[in-house]
Amino acid sequence: MQDLTPFFPILPILPRSHLEVRVEEEKENGVIAVHLKGAATFMRLPQLASALELVPPDAHVHVYFHELSFIDHACLDILVNWEKQHTETGGELVIDWDALHGIFQRHAWGGNAAQTPRAD
Repeated sequence: MQDLTPFFPILPILPRSHLEVRVEEEKENGVIAVHLKGAATFMRLPQLASALELVPPDAHVHVYFHELSFIDHACLDILVNWEKQHTETGGELVIDWDALHGIFQRHAWGGNAAQTPRAD
């Protein structure tokens, strides 16, 4: 029988590893909307990177996190690095940092963002 102990730290992540990425153009204003739903973990980096590659170089992009339950540092890093590349080609990226902060708060403080201390 094989010892699975080394894999136990990753097992809690597996049920939360579903990520849906939708890229669509908002016809009324030409903005490219990137909707993230589920959990953005390192396991889904290729999926996120592939979706970002679909965005035209000079596009005005909004990333929506309202259906995102979790994001890890690897996915956050890819967004920050992609933003740098995208702006160098004349594009613009709008990220709702408050929404991301709320996601981190929910996980760091046991799911109750109302009790989370804020550094203002």
